Amino acid sequence: MTTENLCFQLLKLPVVARNHVLKLFTPVELISLSLTSRHTKSICKTIRGVYQCKKGIETFDVRLNSNRDIRMSFKYFPKCEWVFHFEKEPNRKSLIELGLDRIPSFETLKQWFSRIWYMFRGKHVNDQKTGSMGKSLEGLKFFSWIPVEKTASYGRGAIDPSPFQRHTMTIYSSDNVILPIHKLSLYIADLFNIELTSLALNYTKFNADENRMIMSLFVLSQKNLKLFQLTGITPTDPSKNDVLIQILKNQNTVSTRLLFNPSPKFFFDFNICCQSFKVMDIDYSHWISFKQILEMKTELLYLSRTTLLENDFKVIVQKWRNGWTPYWKIAMIELNEVLNIDSCAEGEDFFQLENQHFVHKDVIRRNWPIELNRFEQPLGTTWGTIIRTGYHILRADGMIASIGVESDRVGWIHIQSPKHARITLSNHLRSYEIIWNQ
Repeated sequence: MTTENLCFQLLKLPVVARNHVLKLFTPVELISLSLTSRHTKSICKTIRGVYQCKKGIETFDVRLNSNRDIRMSFKYFPKCEWVFHFEKEPNRKSLIELGLDRIPSFETLKQWFSRIWYMFRGKHVNDQKTGSMGKSLEGLKFFSWIPVEKTASYGRGAIDPSPFQRHTMTIYSSDNVILPIHKLSLYIADLFNIELTSLALNYTKFNADENRMIMSLFVLSQKNLKLFQLTGITPTDPSKNDVLIQILKNQNTVSTRLLFNPSPKFFFDFNICCQSFKVMDIDYSHWISFKQILEMKTELLYLSRTTLLENDFKVIVQKWRNGWTPYWKIAMIELNEVLNIDSCAEGEDFFQLENQHFVHKDVIRRNWPIELNRFEQPLGTTWGTIIRTGYHILRADGMIASIGVESDRVGWIHIQSPKHARITLSNHLRSYEIIWNQ
C-alpha cells in the first residue's frame, strides 16, 4: 500500500462533500489549513457565504489591556471561545528555562503546512504557493497548533454567567505585540468574512506613539466597530491627559464604555469627537458636568458614580416637563445621595398604576389631565430582580417620559418613543452592583 493511499485526500472530494467536512473544522483547524496555500485559503473562505459568516459571528474582539489577545466566538460553536494570546518572545536563556527553546518560526510552520497539504491533497505543495501565506503572518511563532482547553466564565456581572469552554493558543513575536495582533486579526477577518466587533484598551499600558498606532489600526480604520472599552489607572502626571484626550477624540465606535478613573480636574469636550454615539457608558462620571449631561449627543447615556444631587435630577425632569427634549432617549444617572423620586414629580394629583397597566400608553393617556402615573415595578434580568419606583409623566404634547429610582440612588429618565404602543424600560449592571456590595 502506497503512502498516498494512507492519506485522507480531503481536497479531492466532491465540492459538496468537502465543504460538509470543512464545516466541522474548528476555527483553529480552519486557519491552519488555510495557511497551506492560496488554494486552500480560497476553499476555506467559501465554505460559508459572507451573509452566513456575518450572522454566525458572536464576538471578534481585540484586547490590549492586561490580556493581549484576539477572542472569537461563533453561534455554530455554542459555549466555546477561541483565544489567540500574544506574548513577546523571551530571550534565549528564558526560553531554555521554560523549555520553549524550539518554538517554531513561520519557516518551520511552512514545512508543517506542506505536510498537511500532502495529507489532504496527496502531493507536495510548491513553495511559491505558500509565499503569500508566509508574508501574511511572518514574524509570528507558534509553540503548538493544539489549543489549551479549560472551562471559564465571565463572572457574576456577565449577561450570561454560565461556564463555557475556552480554547487558547499562545503566539510569540519578537516585535511589539500591536502589529502582530493586527496582522493576525486582518487574516482572520479576511478568512471568515467578518469584521472586528470590539476593542478593549488599557491606554496606560502603552506609550503615546503606541496608543496612536492602536487607534489608527483598530479604530479609525474600522467601519463598523461596535464597542470601544477604555480602561486605565489615573495618571499622576497631568501631561498624560493629552494622550487620553486624543484617544477619546479619535474613536468612532457605535458604543463607548469608559472604565478609567481620571482626576476630578480632568475635562473632555465631547463635541470634538469624530461622531455622535449610540451608547455612552461611563463608569466613573465625577468629571462629567451637569451641562455636559444636558448636551450629550448619544441615544443611551449611562453615568455611574456622578457628583450630581437630587436637585440636579429634579431640574432635568422639570426641564423636560416644560418642553425641552434632550438628544439622548435614555439616561441612567447614579447620584451622590439617596434619590426621593416623589420629590421629582411635582403635582397635586397622580394615578397609581396597577402592574398589569404598567406598560400601556393608552391607560396613561386616558388619565389626562392627570400628568403623573406612579408605578412600583419589579424588573427581572439575568442579574436578578430589582424594584423600580417611578412615574410615567404625560406632557401636554402627548410625549411620555418615565422617571424612576432603584438601588436608592440610581435615577432613570426614559423619553418614550411615540412610535411604540407600549412603555419600554432599560436596565444596567450598576444597580445590581450597588446591591451586591451592600
